[in-house]
Amino acid sequence: MTNPITKTVLLNSLTFQELSDNQNLISNEPLPQDYETVSREELKRRLTIFISELLETNFEKLSSMVYRHDVSEARFNQVLQRGSLLEQAESISDLVIERELAKVKSRQAYRQEKEEKMNKKIDKAK
Repeated sequence: MTNPITKTVLLNSLTFQELSDNQNLISNEPLPQDYETVSREELKRRLTIFISELLETNFEKLSSMVYRHDVSEARFNQVLQRGSLLEQAESISDLVIERELAKVKSRQAYRQEKEEKMNKKIDKAK
């Protein structure tokens, strides 16, 4: 079993599931208790369903959301060259999840570096 996706990654990835024209969130929105326990596979499954719908019905919105998530435009364009709509949606889901995980790791590294600098200053002050 894979490690659960962190709440931050889940919430950021689920911004794909925005309210649109007074509609409710799509049916595969996780419950609040799922935030810390949903697996990467489940998140990918939910995003894939949503992204498939956008590929079919609103490519402009999908492009905007992928841009907002800071997914590499070159990698996104490569994925769009793949065969089926399902393959494209699965690959885009992977890109989004990978990017969100990279953001979390980067923030953790920055926070740790900042704490280490603060500890060094405290040690020097003693």
